[in-house]
Amino acid sequence: MKARSVWMMMLAFALVLFLGANAEAQIPKQGTYTGWFGWHSFGQATDLGKGNLYWVGEFSGALANSAGSGFLHNTAIRCPGATVVVDGHAYYKGNCIVTDQDADSAFLVWDCDAKVGARCDGPMEWVGGTGKYKGIRGKHTFNGGFVGAGPEGYSVWKGEWRLPE
Repeated sequence: MKARSVWMMMLAFALVLFLGANAEAQIPKQGTYTGWFGWHSFGQATDLGKGNLYWVGEFSGALANSAGSGFLHNTAIRCPGATVVVDGHAYYKGNCIVTDQDADSAFLVWDCDAKVGARCDGPMEWVGGTGKYKGIRGKHTFNGGFVGAGPEGYSVWKGEWRLPE
């Protein structure tokens, strides 16, 4: 009798762990969020002469949801991109791979342009994902820039997402 009680308790514990992990892996089908993405940039610059240049590289870091939990909180982010600087104006374009603690990823595209040294406002768009983010869509914005002379900086992300039903 005692052995049966122990087995039932172990089964109940395993079931709670399994269902709890499964519930955590789910996210709402749609919503809005604001987050802070701190990053370090690295890449290769090509001098085009007369103060113009072409840069290709990556912005890498982590994002924290401003609510302290929820959508994309504590995710790793890699954003490969390219920049052309012409006459003191920078034109940025790239993609981001956002990976959560379950190794599921969401993908987006972004671009912006601003005077060299100024923060840059631009659109971002979810274009797909894996796992719980499969089929993600939605538009959002960011405001990004270097801290001092860089290569570190941060971006504030604001927007919405939708997942297929």
